[in-house]
Amino acid sequence: MEDSVFLAEPISPSERAEVVLGRLQRRMPYAAALVTYQHPHSGKELLFLNSQYPDAVVQHALEQFIPADPAFLTIPSYTSTVFHWDNTPDFRSTVTAQEFLLPHGFKQGTSMALLDTSGIGIGTLHVSLEDDRLPGDALDLLPQVRTVCAGIVSAQRKLILASLSPRETEILRHLAAGLSNAEIAEQLFVSRRTVATHVEHILSKLGVSNRVRAALQAVSFGLVNPEWRLPDGEPAP
Repeated sequence: MEDSVFLAEPISPSERAEVVLGRLQRRMPYAAALVTYQHPHSGKELLFLNSQYPDAVVQHALEQFIPADPAFLTIPSYTSTVFHWDNTPDFRSTVTAQEFLLPHGFKQGTSMALLDTSGIGIGTLHVSLEDDRLPGDALDLLPQVRTVCAGIVSAQRKLILASLSPRETEILRHLAAGLSNAEIAEQLFVSRRTVATHVEHILSKLGVSNRVRAALQAVSFGLVNPEWRLPDGEPAP
């Protein structure tokens, strides 16, 4: 599917992340990538998107590496540094490398904390390569990807806090894209009254009084018309 198709339609944070990682793959061919996020209520690290990491590696990352590895826990303090296997002392001798990454053919990579606008960690981004060297422009490219992924993860957390159902989220996306209740009903093959009821619930949950303010919330969730830019200079989907 062409990027232009994604750019023309409102899509969810997870779909947006897939596009971003796909574009990163074209610029920096990687063997696997992983995005996680902290649940806004429990604080637990959860899987957001996995591309090609084996389940055992993902489980290790979520349960041990991210929450408990001393080296990774210091990363948020270095917001301008991309930590990779060559500038992290003795990383190749760690349990993470020896028991989880190297056995699956990964020989290089990076792990980055995703931060909100206050500098608080809200998730992580991990990229692994089969080559033992990072591409030449990786250290310039990865911080930009980290910034975009942080915005996407922030949107996911805002959606959770809003407690919208999947149907309400879908209707909010159409509402924010400018569709009337009648047009939304036609798109979803439901009655206008059903849409109107959902819209009433959406406004109540978001704590707003009208569709315009709901649409602004949808933008902040990353559901429509995002202003983020990707590393290649193209608008984010």
